[in-house]
Amino acid sequence: MSPKIMSVGSPTDQGQEVRIKALESKIKRLQSENNQLKLQFKLFECGTTNGHFVWKIDSLKRRFTEAKSGVTKALHSAPCFTDKYGYKYCLRLHPDGDGLGARDYLSLYFILMKSEYDNIQTWPFQKKIQLSLINQQDRCNDLVECITPDADSPCFKKPINDMNLPHGLPKFIEIDRLVDEGFVKDDCLFIEIKIEDE
Repeated sequence: MSPKIMSVGSPTDQGQEVRIKALESKIKRLQSENNQLKLQFKLFECGTTNGHFVWKIDSLKRRFTEAKSGVTKALHSAPCFTDKYGYKYCLRLHPDGDGLGARDYLSLYFILMKSEYDNIQTWPFQKKIQLSLINQQDRCNDLVECITPDADSPCFKKPINDMNLPHGLPKFIEIDRLVDEGFVKDDCLFIEIKIEDE
């Protein structure tokens, strides 16, 4: 008895193609889910839930070069919460400045983010925001700025999109002061945020 010869395009080949495509699709979906879980874990690991966060910005020389060339104009911290079920926020840093601070200053902004807990918050956001650039030679010389939320500003209203408009300091510190005054060490700087009730 001679073996059966299947022609290309036979029902068996077509069935295998369908199964292969389904498996490829499933692999892509699982890879995407895996990447999302990795991101969520990283954010959970990096962020805080007590309104106090220290953000380490490393590879500073490279980040300045990328900002000046337009490759990466802004950096965002990991999302954080003011408390376990509180307001969600992040920081945005423009290494080469932004707006009034373009090219000469570091610009630093606070951004409220949309959260699953927004419906149990009081709006507009009214907590005190303290931003500090940590001096790595002497903590007594930290640069400290406070932001008092403006109840009429859209920056502090309940978020409709993933992120509200940023609010902050376009002229946080002159770039020339960073190294000379002890804010940069080993190509890193640290920014601290503390959020407290008024």
